[in-house]
Amino acid sequence: MRFLSYINLVVLGVLALVLSASAGPCGCPRSYRPVCGTDLKTYSNQCVLDCRINSNYGRKFGLKLLREGHCKQQQDDVDEQD
Repeated sequence: MRFLSYINLVVLGVLALVLSASAGPCGCPRSYRPVCGTDLKTYSNQCVLDCRINSNYGRKFGLKLLREGHCKQQQDDVDEQD
């Protein structure tokens, strides 16, 4: 009986580890609802951006939400001269 309890405990521990790893370090869902940060990078959803905002990078650069949706690619504003 103790052996079965031990096996159940191990299985539950492994399952919890796998589920927490698949959610990423912040536990964000894997849903894709893109948002654009002030660093002009597209994040897969608001939770992922919030996680980045609370990281050292986010605090250092004052990262915030710029808009919902993909970030638009910037084009070079350099005029070619002949």
